Amino acid sequence: MQTKYDEYMERELPYRMTLEELFEQSNNGEYFNTYDVLAYIRERGEKFTCLCPASTPSDMCGVSPLGMMVSGRSEKVPCRIYIDKNKDYYNPLFEDTITGGVNHFSSTYKIQMTPIEFDGCIEKFYFSDFVSMINDGRIILQEIEF
Repeated sequence: MQTKYDEYMERELPYRMTLEELFEQSNNGEYFNTYDVLAYIRERGEKFTCLCPASTPSDMCGVSPLGMMVSGRSEKVPCRIYIDKNKDYYNPLFEDTITGGVNHFSSTYKIQMTPIEFDGCIEKFYFSDFVSMINDGRIILQEIEF
């Protein structure tokens, strides 16, 4: 595990860690915190994957003048992180957040996920909600090669 000093939080925090280290930090998968999950995502980078509730083509219920209508999310499908280069606040890999005039790498606002098999339906989650869903078992961290 790699740690780094966060000026805003005024303490040393996890910066990068493997899935095994994340599991150990979380008391053997009992409870994950946002700092550790963010450090794991930064370790994996654009290769971060999980099983996540997401919209897929089978969830499409028709076409309207506004485009496709989505009836809901599938139970869990293999997903990868989606990086929007124009929206840093949706990118947990972006590290130069300024809070209170100082750099703050240990916080992120939202995360976007897209199914690996169907790149197009993008799901957005507040990062704290995303971590809560991991803790509830609704999202499963899994290293999937794609």
